[in-house]
Amino acid sequence: MVRSGRLSAELFQGNSRFWCGGKALTGPDYVNAVLTFALILLACGIYYGITVAWLCTFWQPYGFIVLVVALLLTLTSLAAFALAATDDAGIVPRAQRPPKEIEEEPSFPRELPAELNGVLIKLKYCETCRHWRPPRCVHCFQCNNCVERFDHHCPWLGNCVGKRNYRSFFVFVSTTAILCVVVMATIALQLVLSTQRFHGEDPSRTTAEAFARALAFWGAGVTILVFVLALLAFGFTAGLTGFHIFLMWRNVSTNEFIKKTYGRKNEHNPFVERGPSALCERLCTTKTHSKL
Repeated sequence: MVRSGRLSAELFQGNSRFWCGGKALTGPDYVNAVLTFALILLACGIYYGITVAWLCTFWQPYGFIVLVVALLLTLTSLAAFALAATDDAGIVPRAQRPPKEIEEEPSFPRELPAELNGVLIKLKYCETCRHWRPPRCVHCFQCNNCVERFDHHCPWLGNCVGKRNYRSFFVFVSTTAILCVVVMATIALQLVLSTQRFHGEDPSRTTAEAFARALAFWGAGVTILVFVLALLAFGFTAGLTGFHIFLMWRNVSTNEFIKKTYGRKNEHNPFVERGPSALCERLCTTKTHSKL
């Protein structure tokens, strides 16, 4: 074990990558996270450079309100993304040797019955990590680690989502969904105001001509691409936000929901929290220290 706040690559055998002297950890597909982050920065750069700059120039003082709101949402989204992508999701370190019962008797059962809150569950042995997995712990085959309260391996983050970074993941998708709404609304607003401005300067222009001038002014036509990207991103992140609120309300993970671990109607779920208490338990509890 190593001191708190610094992960140890020397004591680690999975596929995850360590960065900054053990201060950050990503999955093996970390390039996906870099590309996702770069795409967000590119879209935001175009949005702030054209739409927000236009609103701050020609729609004062309200343009500055848009700037503040958009900046807060953007910074929150980027920070949550970075935390989720570079944090230990809840990896359980591998044991140096199998448990005594496995070592002495290789044919020892790899599943053991146990009772949790009056519900019968199974504790499974991980051959790769050489330990009995705690409840809700799953071995991720992309990262090649056992992860506590494993939810899923996110290709966009290039990292597992589990016990320690689920909150950051949820903040990222929910904040990004709100940011996309703000982006689409303000791009549409800018084009409407700019069209009205060019029409007012020359009433002989048709609305179509004024709109064409608005698209050409400051390269505003490029923001149409940002609008389309924001629309696609909104559909994805809003869907994920709603889905994960549903999962948290029922106190199940994505992995458990897909596999129907607790039955089709969640009737065999040994974790008793439901509704608001389950949401609070998932999002408001203190993050545990990394075991690496």
